[in-house]
Amino acid sequence: MKLKKLLTFITVYAIIVISVPIFFNDMWLKDFPELKTYEGELKFSGERAYKDIEYIGLNFPQREIGTENAESSANWILHEFKQLGLEAYKEEFICKSPEKLLRGLIGKNNYDKKDYKQMPINEFFTELKGINVIGISKGKSEDTIIIGAHRDTLGTLEGAQDNASGTASMLELARVLTKEDHYYTYMFISFDGEEIGLKGSEAFARKHSLKNVKLAMILDCVGYRYADTVGLYQFASARGASPLWTTVLANSVIKNRSEKPYYIDDEGGFRGIGIGVFPPLMKKMMSLKVSGGVNTDSGPFVDRNIPAVGFIAANSGRIIDPENVYHTPGDTISMVSKDTLEFIGRLSEKYIKSVELNDFSWELESSWYLVKGNKYLDYKIILGFGLLVLLGVAMIWFVSSFETLKKRKKRNEFLDFVRKELVWIIPILLLSVFFGFMWQIVKFDFAADFNITFLIKLWLGVSFLVLLAIITIRFIILKDKRENYREITEFQRTLLNSLYFLIFLAATIYFNIFIAIILIGIPVLVLGRVGYCNMAARIGWGIALLIWFVVETILLFICVSAYIYDFLAIEVSVLMFIYSLLMNFTFVYVISSPLMTKKSKNFEMSKEFRTI
Repeated sequence: MKLKKLLTFITVYAIIVISVPIFFNDMWLKDFPELKTYEGELKFSGERAYKDIEYIGLNFPQREIGTENAESSANWILHEFKQLGLEAYKEEFICKSPEKLLRGLIGKNNYDKKDYKQMPINEFFTELKGINVIGISKGKSEDTIIIGAHRDTLGTLEGAQDNASGTASMLELARVLTKEDHYYTYMFISFDGEEIGLKGSEAFARKHSLKNVKLAMILDCVGYRYADTVGLYQFASARGASPLWTTVLANSVIKNRSEKPYYIDDEGGFRGIGIGVFPPLMKKMMSLKVSGGVNTDSGPFVDRNIPAVGFIAANSGRIIDPENVYHTPGDTISMVSKDTLEFIGRLSEKYIKSVELNDFSWELESSWYLVKGNKYLDYKIILGFGLLVLLGVAMIWFVSSFETLKKRKKRNEFLDFVRKELVWIIPILLLSVFFGFMWQIVKFDFAADFNITFLIKLWLGVSFLVLLAIITIRFIILKDKRENYREITEFQRTLLNSLYFLIFLAATIYFNIFIAIILIGIPVLVLGRVGYCNMAARIGWGIALLIWFVVETILLFICVSAYIYDFLAIEVSVLMFIYSLLMNFTFVYVISSPLMTKKSKNFEMSKEFRTI
């Protein structure tokens, strides 16, 4: 490798690496601004909410989606909404759920492992009917504040904490907020199917335009008797983020009550999947934007960058649900406190009434930020880092490809090479599409009787065997083209680098810069430097490929974990398509290449080191 080229690579690598602790540094953190909060009378009654929890647990136990009690509880809430004078109605939706798998995880089925292997898809994914109940109180504005809570249960009888407490609190807020004139339109929603993957809230978000939604507030598990503060559910995910003002306002409201906010995933709540090779702020950003998800019905709104906040009863410094009663028969009203209900209920009431008192700045309306305690890293720092990384990746591609593309003759020869390679490029693209999107067939009725084990074997078998066939046939065709060894390997390296750059750019646009770094970072920084100079080098790169395959597969799982509630989402297929595209192109263009002539091997080795 030429010294100038080597120094350029080292410089670009160093800038990218050094930029991480520079950009993601505590010195850039800003204090939350003070926002106006409502200081008038608060009327939420923990006593009334507690009585509703008793009624729900006694009359509608085991409210799993699709059951008789789920429908009966929906009818009762509809009646309550109408009694309050709301414009009330039900919305039904159909969803598919891996019900038997979920029941297996909580020990509620009669199947053993071999039964799962024999299951057709129509048994593995159960089709269920869910019911959302909606009550509307018109305000002076069409802008809408949603107050929601799920009422379904999983693996429990009463479901007092999870989530009769949220349902009862939502009803009590409907009572106190609609007694007087109000500016915003209030929409109260009892969601179904939260326990099997936020199905009700996702169905609502897909069906309705959300352009007039000023805020979606979700109450989930808000009655824990030993709570001493309120917890905030995740306000950012790999798919999107609630605008910054929703968290800043929550801090202002909580601070006014002399409480310290509790962030889920930050203080021992529901642990996310961390990526532990970065400084703390970068690690947190990666965790949020690569594998982050939301554990409650605010998730579909957060994913769409709609203002959303979720409240949960918490105890400072302890994990959520330390008694491990969620989703068990132990989730009874004995674990619920009237005081906690009233504390979080009045905080929610205050939050809602504080929204209209504030005009939020453009910076607070941004969905690109990072929160640490009562400070935040603003969008300008994150944008600056992203642009620097993109510039670095572009520079790596430019330096890698400059020798090939700088002269018209060489450039035309490369384009001619690419045209000839279409015979391999097209099958690789088709194979990658197959690997990425095959599981979308599960959404269609014709696939209902397919055996799940057969599909897995077909998916993996076709992907491996076709790739092996492409590598083998191409290697046989090229191995004796020794006289063109240098040109072919140079063009292969340029093609790989160009591909990595385009995939990195596409992943940044479709997902975000952090997913692009995780999935395509190693190919851009390492695999684009592949060398073919001798057998030892080829063996070394072969070993590197195997190591990368393992690492890249783990990274894919980390990215896909953000869609654990919706693993048939199109985004999952796109992630798998990108993964397969990287794997297929890299293995084909690293392994299958012409052999060197014995006489020129030493000469070519020295040339290649100068021109990689």
